[in-house]
Amino acid sequence: MDGPTDGGDPMRDGWSGALSVALIASLCLNALQYARRHDDASSAPEPRTPVSRRRLSAELPLPNSTMLDCASVACPRQFQPSSKVDTGMSVLLPYAADSRFRLHPPKSMLELTRLFYGPSARLGEPYLQFTNPFQRQPNLKYEWTQLTAKILDQAWDLLPARGSKARLVVEVGSFLGRSSSLIGNWLRQRDAAYGDERVTPLLCIDTWLGDVGMLLGQIYPQEMGRHFGQATLYHVWLLNMMAANLTERVLPLVAPSLLGARVLDFLRVGIDVIYLDSAHELRETFIELTYFWPLLRPGGMLIGDDFNWRAVAHDVLLFARTHGLSVASFDDCHSALLTAAKGGLCVWYLQKPANERVKGNIDRRPQLHRR
Repeated sequence: MDGPTDGGDPMRDGWSGALSVALIASLCLNALQYARRHDDASSAPEPRTPVSRRRLSAELPLPNSTMLDCASVACPRQFQPSSKVDTGMSVLLPYAADSRFRLHPPKSMLELTRLFYGPSARLGEPYLQFTNPFQRQPNLKYEWTQLTAKILDQAWDLLPARGSKARLVVEVGSFLGRSSSLIGNWLRQRDAAYGDERVTPLLCIDTWLGDVGMLLGQIYPQEMGRHFGQATLYHVWLLNMMAANLTERVLPLVAPSLLGARVLDFLRVGIDVIYLDSAHELRETFIELTYFWPLLRPGGMLIGDDFNWRAVAHDVLLFARTHGLSVASFDDCHSALLTAAKGGLCVWYLQKPANERVKGNIDRRPQLHRR
């Protein structure tokens, strides 16, 4: 019988040789294809880039070809949006504020009315032609406002010159108008105390569409009074202002809060006091603060309620920390809520430093070119 041989398994040796040949052939083929692509790339014309992408790239160069991972509030120096974007089909020219012009409060209620309702608007618009088509009735039964005349007294004492130079108050979020009528009547008494005929206007910004629950008809369906798919809450607000005889002092601006802020910024309208009582969902108050804070004049105040809402408190504290500000309240209610996690209704405020440098070197309002 023959003994064992020194050679390996013939079948295994055959497979190893086939694999080696296949591997060498694959490497050679890849090298050949790479060489061909390199030669083609050097000789072929540059592939066409869509016009929109090429022009956007030229218009908005990104540093180091990377996006900055931060919000404009956190890094305003790096965040510089372009005021002109060429899409290849059309040119977008957004309404951007011209910061060369200083912020100016309106000189009168008539000037404020004409800023938003046109150069031929009359004092008393939009109430003058209101016909109440759905026969709504005045209604101030909605009680949920934390603002009081005492708080307004305290706020005015904190303003520069104790509020004697205040020229404009803005309310963001008006609903039925309970706080609107409160502020309007308080301003009327304050103006009368100065003994002159001036009128300190109140501008109320709201969509008058309510929040999610109201829009879906889950809460306050009677107050919303929907007709043809749209709420008529705004009509009730108009009737409430007319019933309070505030038509020449309180002006509505029907717009979302952020749109209203952008319009005010574009018109360079300076504000002395802002009462913020609109969005209460997480992050919404922070965004509104970001938009409205630059519109305050030096020494101006931004007041809000519902600090006992966790979402509101979170956003106010986040904004204050981002801008190096201190949150305060008129009876220190915010401290009790933060330290002891207890307390009730709470009106908070942020105040802009009175010595803040005034931006802009053109001491007038920009001229609007109407079509």
